[in-house]
Amino acid sequence: MEFLSKAHNSWASILSTVRQDKALWAKLLILLAWSGIIVDTSDSPQHTIQTCWRLHTAAAAVDAIAVEIFHAGNIAQAASIEVLRDHFIVKKDVKLQDIASEAFRIRGYRDSLFFHLRRNFQNKFPTADILRFQRIASRERQFGEEYFFDLRVGRAVLGDDPAWEGFEKEIRLANLNMSVVDAQLVSLKSCDLLTLGTVGVLATSGFSVG
Repeated sequence: MEFLSKAHNSWASILSTVRQDKALWAKLLILLAWSGIIVDTSDSPQHTIQTCWRLHTAAAAVDAIAVEIFHAGNIAQAASIEVLRDHFIVKKDVKLQDIASEAFRIRGYRDSLFFHLRRNFQNKFPTADILRFQRIASRERQFGEEYFFDLRVGRAVLGDDPAWEGFEKEIRLANLNMSVVDAQLVSLKSCDLLTLGTVGVLATSGFSVG
């Protein structure tokens, strides 16, 4: 989905094919609805990771739809626009206002978890600030218990200390929490593009998201 979104945004040679695939655009609208998933911090780690990937996938779908609407004035007869217009205007079965009520909300950030984790970590290991164990930004992160802080490096450096086991449990919780927060931020950014970045063309293209 992410590949499709990036290709749609920057690879002109595939646009003619993508724009005529009605089934694809109908599926993108289904994925768009995932932007409105309600995040529950009491969910199991497995369910939380699933939520993260759904939000991530939804963001890519929203990006593609936003770009398509932006170009709607020039491609009014494209199958993609026909599908979007049908669902947004005729059937009105894509409830953007309902989706937006969650898509523009960030739930579940546990600031106290990160505050106490860093403080306790520094008290135990004064020369090893936990922020030094962040994963390298250029490397692709995978949502889950090893998302933000690199447990492999931490284990290699501090694993011989008996206190490490307890810290690793807290770090896993922090990684999971950062996963779901980042996933929501990515989704929010995409929804912002859809609602604000295309507002100037909605009226002239025959779209209404009210």
